[in-house]
Amino acid sequence: MFMKKWFYFLTIVWISMTLASCDKPGMPYPDEALVLNEGLINTNAGAISVIYKDSTVVVDAFQDVNHRPMGDVAQSITLINGKYFVAMNNSKKIEVVNPVTFKSEGTILYTQA
Repeated sequence: MFMKKWFYFLTIVWISMTLASCDKPGMPYPDEALVLNEGLINTNAGAISVIYKDSTVVVDAFQDVNHRPMGDVAQSITLINGKYFVAMNNSKKIEVVNPVTFKSEGTILYTQA
């Protein structure tokens, strides 16, 4: 009898925790997902693709806005102080990009590989 009550208690606790951990309606979620495309070496094909909630995809948001390729071998993207910093390995530069418009706000050049 004691084991049966204990089992029911644990079942109720488990169900309560499961329901409490579900997504709540009206919770804010990101509008997009970013995909950093490395591109082939020596082709200047590094790109940022954006996938929106409505399943639309912008294949190269940076080039669409800036009318130039981002660079060669996009290695990583980091959000710092409200700006995307995209390391372009083979181009030896870091592109500073506005996270909303994808407009280039600057370029940091470096000489070390």
